[in-house]
Amino acid sequence: MQGHYGTRFLNMWKTGQTLADGTDVGVKNAMACWAEKLSGFAEQPERIKRVLDTLPAEPPSLPQFVDLCRAVRVDGGVQSLPYTPTAEDRQRQREAASAVAGALKSKGQDGIDVHWATHPRSEMHLRFIIYAAKKDARFQVCIADMVADGVVSETGKLLKVYRDSAFQLVAA
Repeated sequence: MQGHYGTRFLNMWKTGQTLADGTDVGVKNAMACWAEKLSGFAEQPERIKRVLDTLPAEPPSLPQFVDLCRAVRVDGGVQSLPYTPTAEDRQRQREAASAVAGALKSKGQDGIDVHWATHPRSEMHLRFIIYAAKKDARFQVCIADMVADGVVSETGKLLKVYRDSAFQLVAA
């Protein structure tokens, strides 16, 4: 903290009284107090690290720092405030869910996502489609379409991969 805030941080705790070893009594007391309060995070040091990586502009007090450690999620985000949706919010959510469901239905044919099954992104993706075709005839149509479009050879070799919304030739 001293490295981040410099004397602004240390001056928050200085009393002007020094011990025999030259350390300030207030700073020594603050260090012991901070160590005691932060010991509750001994099993979760990543919380302290994340707070230290995103310190506020002004030096925090000990209670503020502890609150920041409690609020940070282990995955790096910050816990959100509780939210209770209004009737309007729920209606918008239903409309959005309906729109997404409609968009997904248009991609599917007989229960499979035809776009996914005809636009392989890797050799592994193609192998999965070929494996699925052995068990499900719907995928056999997809393979035939890919052969006709020059995406896959008749022997099952991947000729083009689908990346960035376009097909690209596979490097030889």
